[in-house]
Amino acid sequence: MLGAVHARWDASVRTFTDAADCCRLSAQFCTHIQNEELYGSLDRLD
Repeated sequence: MLGAVHARWDASVRTFTDAADCCRLSAQFCTHIQNEELYGSLDRLD
């Protein structure tokens, strides 16, 4: 599973200053993936 994630997305390890920072960056990541699937070059998962 981790290999599939790494092949599809940047799965770099990150550190967070606090829980709010983690939530903010997670939401930013999800938004980026949705935009790439809808409007970019990332194929949708069915």
